[in-house]
Amino acid sequence: MMAAWSAALLAAGSVGSVTAGFWVWRTNGPGSARLRRKVVHERVEVSLLGRERTTALARMVPAAAGAVLAWLLVSYLTGRGLLALCLSLGVFMLPAWLQEWRQTARLLQTAAQLGRAMSMIATSLRRGTPLEAAIAETALSLPAPLGPFLKNMADATLLGVTLAQAVEQLRERPGFKDSTDVQVFATELVICHERGANVVQAFEALQTVLTARRRYRSQVQEQMGQHLIQSLVIAGVGGFVLLAYAAMTEQGLDPLLDTALGQVLLAVSILGNLFLIRITHLSLLRQVRKV
Repeated sequence: MMAAWSAALLAAGSVGSVTAGFWVWRTNGPGSARLRRKVVHERVEVSLLGRERTTALARMVPAAAGAVLAWLLVSYLTGRGLLALCLSLGVFMLPAWLQEWRQTARLLQTAAQLGRAMSMIATSLRRGTPLEAAIAETALSLPAPLGPFLKNMADATLLGVTLAQAVEQLRERPGFKDSTDVQVFATELVICHERGANVVQAFEALQTVLTARRRYRSQVQEQMGQHLIQSLVIAGVGGFVLLAYAAMTEQGLDPLLDTALGQVLLAVSILGNLFLIRITHLSLLRQVRKV
């Protein structure tokens, strides 16, 4: 009798343990999974943040070197250290400005090359050339930035990577990730290849759209360029008046440069005009990239 009761209690305990373990797993399992995903996500964010900080610090090195060089140059030419210090601070406005300028120029160059690339691919396809070979032929005829992009795509397909995978890997590269034209071109290329659609007809329709976008982008550049010209005229008038005053008086700008307040005011006026030109030009560049 005791043996029977012991076996029953042992069985009941086993069932209870299994039930309790299953209940704990159902209760805490999703929370633990979410916690693990949160930890991994935070690690990725910390890694990306560290990489961004490293990149930002690397970009600050040329700016700091330029600021020191500007301080030495202005100090040598004018002998006013405070004026040189104030003007050297304006060098820190240049790196981001130049970077935006280069990105926009690359985008415009890519958009112009994209029309040529689609025409060349369509011509090769009409001759019966396979799509991968047509892309490889087109890549050899185009310079950077679009030529190497297409060449890497064609080389990846020769190594056994599917066209969709090659496009997906390359479309995330810096310089093409923010290009709407390249993203649309890549998407159209993959869809036509996977579904067996007529690539030539798809490219002809896409060329019409991209041509309209380039025309509209040119109109935006023309309209925004008028504001940039106005900023340049305003800064030019101020600089001309200052130089004319210095040339027409015997002492020149010495009364202004002999005091600390005068040096600061002169530096603020120069940096203010530079800042006005920078803001106007950056607005033009960002508006062009949005089109």
